[in-house]
Amino acid sequence: MLVFRQSGGGVCIRYGGYFKMTGGIITNNTANEGGGVHVGEAWNSEGCVFEMLGGEISDNFAKTDYGGVYNEGTFNQSGGTISGNKTNGKHSNQ
Repeated sequence: MLVFRQSGGGVCIRYGGYFKMTGGIITNNTANEGGGVHVGEAWNSEGCVFEMLGGEISDNFAKTDYGGVYNEGTFNQSGGTISGNKTNGKHSNQ
């Protein structure tokens, strides 16, 4: 079954949200922007934070931009991998 979301097919961080990824896999998701993860929004990015310490973001798809991670807030990656994400637009992995 294919589920399509506007933003953040796997995880969407909004309203000052904080997401810490230490393991696991975000995979095979689809969205307009940020197939794997979308951090913030142009109108609501203040305080939105994504910390990636481990895990994997892979094989996600975004229709317009950023197949892996679409960042409009704060994104810190000190571990884990981002790979194999695709988009019809630009910036396949981030």
